[in-house]
Amino acid sequence: MATKAEIKDFFQTGDVPTEAQFYAFFDSIYWYNDGLALSGTLNAAGVINIPATRELLKITFWSATGQNVKLGTSVGSGNLFDEELTANTPLSFDLSRFSIAGENLHLTGENLAAINYKFILL
Repeated sequence: MATKAEIKDFFQTGDVPTEAQFYAFFDSIYWYNDGLALSGTLNAAGVINIPATRELLKITFWSATGQNVKLGTSVGSGNLFDEELTANTPLSFDLSRFSIAGENLHLTGENLAAINYKFILL
């Protein structure tokens, strides 16, 4: 993906952008139908806040250490999933069938600080 400054350089007066530059431009745009991807490292409480204006489509976790993880709409519930997270192997879940906009998701595991996440919102 190109930065905003790089894209502006593609379209200066007299320039003829290449196919690769057009692709870089379009790949750098947020498309509504693609959803919004957010990522980070979990806090000590294991809480992920889902904005009320968005619907969660997919969530992926990964960690350098293996551990059992539970994800639920309340602390320790695991009502969304209860799975083993294998070291260095992403674990993804389709959550589009759940209506959890505006809720806090709670992750329970042995070492939450070692877990990274990425989720896609629509």
